[in-house]
Amino acid sequence: MIAKNNVLNFQTRKKIYEFVRDSPGLNVNEISRRTEIPFTTLIYHLRILERQELVEFRFKGKYKLVYTKSELGVQDKELLELLRKKIPCRILLHMFNSRVCSQIELSQELDIHPSLASYHLKKMVKMGIIEVAPVENDSIYLHSKPDYPRVMRKTPRGREIFYRRKSQELFATIGRIMIAHKDSLANAQYIDEFFSHYRTMVDMGLTKKNKLKNKKNAEKKVVERNGKKVAYFKVLTEEDFYDFVYEIFKPPFCA
Repeated sequence: MIAKNNVLNFQTRKKIYEFVRDSPGLNVNEISRRTEIPFTTLIYHLRILERQELVEFRFKGKYKLVYTKSELGVQDKELLELLRKKIPCRILLHMFNSRVCSQIELSQELDIHPSLASYHLKKMVKMGIIEVAPVENDSIYLHSKPDYPRVMRKTPRGREIFYRRKSQELFATIGRIMIAHKDSLANAQYIDEFFSHYRTMVDMGLTKKNKLKNKKNAEKKVVERNGKKVAYFKVLTEEDFYDFVYEIFKPPFCA
């Protein structure tokens, strides 16, 4: 029996654990391919790590996904598994920019068949990420809450169905997961392109004081705007960048 404090002393096992920690939610075949570790060897070491409660398996259909123990909650795992699929990930990126979209708009934007876009949208409705947005007099409310009255003008084409975000907090969580795990996602390039604008704002220190909750790890910067001095905070940590992303995706941003 291998002692828990010695389990990572073996170089191959340590490599596997660190890879799973940095790229959670991949299936064992993909881990074998990316690490170039033979499948049978990988399974052997994963079983040891599982017995020592360092990793855990999650079955998704015919796939066996691997996570480090207690790293992510159930909801985060489900979202990460969704983001590992190219089309759903690009749909969610599109909905960061457009609070309301239809299967027809997405099929044109992503160059896919409308029925395929509709399939993924319905799946996201079941997950509670988005909801159907009713059209009333060619207008769509951007939120189901009555105290959020903003509307968007839309005229349905045939059987066109519109969808909107159901939970702003959940979309902020999706943004955090995208940033934290983008290097292991198939759409890393699209995610980089999307967030590069906001990363540039942060790197330049253009984060408004009232848009940053945790300022202890931020550097104050004073600049002149139209002859007036304006105080900003430059984000110094990744955690603060997540807070910044959370703030900018709150309504009425991109509404």
